[in-house]
Amino acid sequence: MRRVVGCRSAQRETMKKLASIALLASVVALAACQNVSRTSKDTTPASSSAATIRVAINDRSRIVSHKERDKYRHPEDVLIFGQIKSGSRILEIAPMSGYYTALLSRIVGPSGKLYSVDPKRLIDAHEQFAKMFPDFASQDARSNVDYSVQMLDAFSIIEPVDQAIVSLFYHDTVWVEIDRAKMVARIFDALIPPRNIVSDRSPCGARRRYCRSQTLT
Repeated sequence: MRRVVGCRSAQRETMKKLASIALLASVVALAACQNVSRTSKDTTPASSSAATIRVAINDRSRIVSHKERDKYRHPEDVLIFGQIKSGSRILEIAPMSGYYTALLSRIVGPSGKLYSVDPKRLIDAHEQFAKMFPDFASQDARSNVDYSVQMLDAFSIIEPVDQAIVSLFYHDTVWVEIDRAKMVARIFDALIPPRNIVSDRSPCGARRRYCRSQTLT
């Protein structure tokens, strides 16, 4: 009996090791496929994209109050990390004051397009939020920006986009009473594979910013 138990135990350990190896192989294969997909689509050198981003940030025509916030929002880190490029089509969720709108529109340039969608529930309920984007547009009008106010859990745009960015708003979907699952599904449907979404956030009481990029599958 002891020998049988010992054999079964050894078999279980062997199966665990094989399962672990198979899982690791799957992860490596998936990562390789994603890298191939991104490489085939990415024709802009990283250094060129970074240079374009820095030019946009240093543009003297930007709104002064936006420039003053750069030291807290670290746009260069976020945008380089998000691989924002010239000519891209970008979906921007909750542009509000237009801080990232101004930068994104400069980076994608005349050959790109920015679809900026503000949350209807928030805009309708709070006058101060409703004034934000129009105030921005009156000071820094951007011809490649398509702005709209929609229900974020039921929004639509006219064409697929390369990337989506959600800045300082994802956590607010709770108190704004947005169906987060439906919103993410809408973003998913709007994105061209590999469906990259960039989200940046700042934890309460912290000065350091955090940024994440996720591939939706």
